[in-house]
Amino acid sequence: NIPSQTTGRLLTNEEIATSTRRLQYSSQMNETRCPISLDDFVEDEEITQIVGCGHIFKTSNLCQLVITL
Repeated sequence: NIPSQTTGRLLTNEEIATSTRRLQYSSQMNETRCPISLDDFVEDEEITQIVGCGHIFKTSNLCQLVITL
């Protein structure tokens, strides 16, 4: 579970699943590197997108960040 910045409570796994989606990276996307690690995305790499804002992250980096919160 992840703490919500808006409510202060933990997000459920269901809330996390509905607010993110897994995609394959394409060079057609606007972003070229992960804002967490600053590593470049690789064509067809699995990434995670935040549905509400559209930001994308390397899935492994986002998962590691969540674990450390």
